[in-house]
Amino acid sequence: MSAHLAIVRRRQRGVAFVLVLWVIAMLSILLGSFALVARTENLQSRHLFDTTQARYAAEAGLNLAIYELRKADPMQRWIADGRPYRFGYGDAEIEIAIQDDSGKIDINTAMNNGDLLTNLFVTHGVPLDQAQALADAVKDWIDSDDLKSPNGAEAADYKAAERAKIEAQGYTIIANVGDQPSDLAGGHALRGFLLPNPFYRIP
Repeated sequence: MSAHLAIVRRRQRGVAFVLVLWVIAMLSILLGSFALVARTENLQSRHLFDTTQARYAAEAGLNLAIYELRKADPMQRWIADGRPYRFGYGDAEIEIAIQDDSGKIDINTAMNNGDLLTNLFVTHGVPLDQAQALADAVKDWIDSDDLKSPNGAEAADYKAAERAKIEAQGYTIIANVGDQPSDLAGGHALRGFLLPNPFYRIP
């Protein structure tokens, strides 16, 4: 009888020990989850704080730039030529660069002014003959016709030049397949196949 009671008590102790281990494991998981959630919330709060600080620092820089640009004294007024202006805002170091858009060239309307692009390249140190060639190339790249300027090139010329580069590497282009006439013009292929395209045409 006493031996039977001893076996029952041992089994009960073993079950209790397993239950204690399970409780400890569950508590460890819960504590780990709470720690992970707390860390995640802390990172989110820090990110929100940094984002808010950066936003207001940017707004401060914008307002300061407007104020400095409106100064009556030209010696103290900021210049909108892209030079950097730096100042501190709290713990942030802000750098402002202002660029006047009126000094830019609309590339789509520049093609109507024959000398505008040429003068632009010349003022940046490009020789006159190269500047004229660059201006013609830009005009031909923009316009919608297939008329080539003296120093320019159209879509077919660029595509043929790429095929010429492939041939220069020792390859032979057996078939050139495209859906635009400019895909096939210029040679550098044994045969060309024009696929139908009812939606658009590149001259």
